[in-house]
Amino acid sequence: MIEITEITRAYLDANFTDQQKEMALNSMFLMNRFSVPHWEDQFIELIGLIEIAEKDDVRDMFFLKLSRYMVDILAEHKIVIETEQKPELWELNELCHFLDLVQNLEDTEYLSYRLHADLPARRIITQLVAQYSRLTEARAMELISEVGDDLVEVMKEVAEQFQVSQTESIANWKAQWDVFLRFIDNAPCTGKRLSESGYGRLEFQQLLDLSSVDWEKKRHDAVTMNNHAQLALDILSMIMYSQDGAIAPMLVFDKHAGGILLSVENISKIKPIVAKMVSDLFLFKEAYRQSLNNNGVPQ
Repeated sequence: MIEITEITRAYLDANFTDQQKEMALNSMFLMNRFSVPHWEDQFIELIGLIEIAEKDDVRDMFFLKLSRYMVDILAEHKIVIETEQKPELWELNELCHFLDLVQNLEDTEYLSYRLHADLPARRIITQLVAQYSRLTEARAMELISEVGDDLVEVMKEVAEQFQVSQTESIANWKAQWDVFLRFIDNAPCTGKRLSESGYGRLEFQQLLDLSSVDWEKKRHDAVTMNNHAQLALDILSMIMYSQDGAIAPMLVFDKHAGGILLSVENISKIKPIVAKMVSDLFLFKEAYRQSLNNNGVPQ
């Protein structure tokens, strides 16, 4: 959870819907990730205006300030936003999250491949945004009016610094999957069935296309048997088994949940369960790493 003052948190709780609060907290998380100095002071000043201004006006100024910070972060990284497109805050968050994510990928093979394409910098970046965020390439093209060539060059350097060999990458993927199986105590699930059936190192969409998972039956069972946790586990296990899932499981969930769950109601029931599992998995991974002795064997 992001660390913010009680003043800011109380204001968000009292004046924002859950969706608005989630967007605001995402922006604040990103400001911390990009080391924006003293950003919260600006918002505490805005909160102080609530005694002399309309609550809706203060909330609008709050969102406007968040959006400006996101635009500034993008500008610092040579991405210019077309403000006439009236980007929403969640879209700006997605673009900033993309910049953060590509600097921390464990497998940069696909990133490096795209960065070396013989295309203008703007086209390269919008294609990558579509791959690593919830934005479509078309919307990214609308939002991004200009990209500096040096951004692509910097990304190439980052990709080359962190790129690992194919063998090492596969070994890491298998290690991540083994930890996940420990986390779920080898419980029956879709991902485990795929691994036992010999499905290889594929991206999530490829697994969806190639596997014969009966999602209609799983949705039906979740409702009739009141077992939404099993459906959540089936989806998350498949995400974690995929090549791209372990990097950002919730991002992969958000991109594909609509096609699997079909309705907003289903997504609203399953997403919190998946998010809790991902949070618990992160804590499990940390505890597991700490439990390894010098020989790499769990104590």
